[in-house]
Amino acid sequence: YAPVSVVQSEIRVLKTLDFCVHNATPVEFVEVLLEVLGHNDGALCVKELYGVTLKVLDVFYISREQVYSKLLVCCMARGTRQSRVALEADFMLLATAIISAAAFTYDQSSSDYVIRQLSQVTCILEENILDFSSVLIEEILSDS
Repeated sequence: YAPVSVVQSEIRVLKTLDFCVHNATPVEFVEVLLEVLGHNDGALCVKELYGVTLKVLDVFYISREQVYSKLLVCCMARGTRQSRVALEADFMLLATAIISAAAFTYDQSSSDYVIRQLSQVTCILEENILDFSSVLIEEILSDS
């Protein structure tokens, strides 16, 4: 297909939808994952974790540029070829990292369990979740 015909097709779809397209946010991913974690393990303090998660998300948004820069350095050190655009577009990875960092902040003893559960639910490697959440925790500690 020619690029022009693809664009025309997309415009037709958007007009049909009256340009009402839902944009998912990281908060929605976080909420869904916390619901799943709470459903899978009733003993997990999801309500308390949610409050901490929102604070970690605030820190992320305040220092977003530094977090992604550090994460890219971490990826390169591991030999992983990941583009910044791909990282920034992966809200599921961001949500798992935010929850993991919040779990570590709230109760360090449960953070490994939370990372394992998130990895099973999302099929994101534990190593990737740990890398991202470690960068977030570093940023939280550097801000305090």
